[in-house]
Amino acid sequence: MEAPMAHENSFHCPKLKSFALLMLLATILGSLIPATPGRASNSISGAKITAATSAPANSSDSVSEKTFHEIQVGCYIHDLAHLDIKSETFYVDFYIWFRWKGDWFKPSDLEFMNGDISFRTEPSHEKVGDSNYSIMRIKGTFRSKFSLYKYPFDSQKLSILMEHRDLNLKQLKLVPDAKPGSDIHSKSMEMDLTISDWKIEKVWAESGVHRYNTDFGYYVKGNEGEGDPVYSQYSFNIRIKRVMIPYLLKFSLPLLILVIMSFLVFFINAREFEAQCGICVTAILSCIALHLSQGDNLPQVGYLVSADKFFILSYVLIFFTLVETVLCNNFAKKGQTDLASRLDKWSKVLFPVAFVLGLCVLLLPNL
Repeated sequence: MEAPMAHENSFHCPKLKSFALLMLLATILGSLIPATPGRASNSISGAKITAATSAPANSSDSVSEKTFHEIQVGCYIHDLAHLDIKSETFYVDFYIWFRWKGDWFKPSDLEFMNGDISFRTEPSHEKVGDSNYSIMRIKGTFRSKFSLYKYPFDSQKLSILMEHRDLNLKQLKLVPDAKPGSDIHSKSMEMDLTISDWKIEKVWAESGVHRYNTDFGYYVKGNEGEGDPVYSQYSFNIRIKRVMIPYLLKFSLPLLILVIMSFLVFFINAREFEAQCGICVTAILSCIALHLSQGDNLPQVGYLVSADKFFILSYVLIFFTLVETVLCNNFAKKGQTDLASRLDKWSKVLFPVAFVLGLCVLLLPNL
């Protein structure tokens, strides 16, 4: 029984020794080969990596840190709708095209910085000489920061922002595709395109930069002086101005009627004290309801818009009418009819003067 066991050990020992030697050799070679940093953008859409990293995985064969490229970008707006001031969003259906040289670029490498894309066609590609041309159709909801200080005399800018997913400003610049002397307004959207309650004033495209105040968690020793990553950003912008007529009919006209209604209290017989007070109280409550109704159409902002100031002016005037009515009634009850008559007379003059002056002060900065 011992002879077979010895024979079996002698058969396996050389294999075990060979395997151990191979593992030792692999460990030594692995320690000599430097590790290569991975690219987060290959697995996470939209990740930004600083220039200290290697070139993008999808274009590493032709783009390096010393290579600079330029892409011409153009837009054509097919439809623009669902502009929501409260949520600061708008829906756009548009075509976008790219022109570039070389075989290093794919349209999927670009990302929209302020939009949620709901539909996207596969980009069609055509090669013209040494240049490449690609176009696709996109539908999505985009966001813009609206300034409402001058509401309802406000103008807003609707923007479509785009950047390359990996290449920074040292490697790539996105520039508008526009022929010299061409009218980008008439060439960049449908002729009959309209936005409800808004007027399109200006359309333009521009190339800018976007600096990120972070290194996205990627740190390479020796590159501390590189600074924050900067990327080229293409923006297609539409400047729109609010049409005043709908607002005048919905809010300004009812508010004016309430102010005039309170002014008529001065012409009601002083004996009708209850009627005078009833008109003033009704005007104040109606003004508050109208003000709250307007606020439902606006986002929560930490400042007064111009419309709020008009409502405040109306509150002051209507409340002034109520106070004047109470004072005149008290003077009349005390037998001071002359004082009550003079107060009523002066109020008939001060009320319209204060209203007109207040309107001028509030309107002039917005014109």
